[in-house]
Amino acid sequence: MSVPDVSIAQKIARYTLIGLLVVLGAWMLQRFLPALCWAVVLAIGTSSLYDRWLAIFQGKRRHIWAALTFTSIVGIVVIVPLVYGGIVALREAISLDSTNRLWSIW
Repeated sequence: MSVPDVSIAQKIARYTLIGLLVVLGAWMLQRFLPALCWAVVLAIGTSSLYDRWLAIFQGKRRHIWAALTFTSIVGIVVIVPLVYGGIVALREAISLDSTNRLWSIW
């Protein structure tokens, strides 16, 4: 089976289109990449804990249940302190605003 001849213009157009698609994909992901990097750090940091957690589970669908419960626990451990910190910051902002210190700067 022979490969059909492709002209130089078609090759240039193909590589230009591939380059544009790569640049467009990188541009679309630029705000997502920091979160993805933190997810990789979290996954590497908790991999040994997950291996021990997986050993607890038995049965056919043990990977599903282990992943579901471990993700939930890690999510709670990460999210709850952030929510608590947000509530404390909001209370502080309200107490500052009640004395008009917050808006008197402007």
